[in-house]
Amino acid sequence: DEEEESYALAHLKKSAELGYFPAQSLLGAILLARAKSKIQQNEAINWLERAAFSGEIEAALTLHRGFAYGLHLIEKNQCEAHFWLNFLHHIDKGWTEFLENMIKPC
Repeated sequence: DEEEESYALAHLKKSAELGYFPAQSLLGAILLARAKSKIQQNEAINWLERAAFSGEIEAALTLHRGFAYGLHLIEKNQCEAHFWLNFLHHIDKGWTEFLENMIKPC
């Protein structure tokens, strides 16, 4: 029900705030799916980026798809989409030492 959902989301956010990367990825995906405004969308993208920069593949994949196809009201941006696709390659190869130093060209 709605009360349980709110409770679960609050605990997920607490875990994300404590730096648990899978929680950041999941929270970002949930918030992105529910976003009804640009502010909500930006909060979701921020959580996804934090998770992706920590090596979470799902977060980077969600960002790539969002920018490539304009999902969840994200404005299509092929530069961003390409960045996240390239980023996925680095995660997949285990080159996590480079992740925090990568700069988005867009």
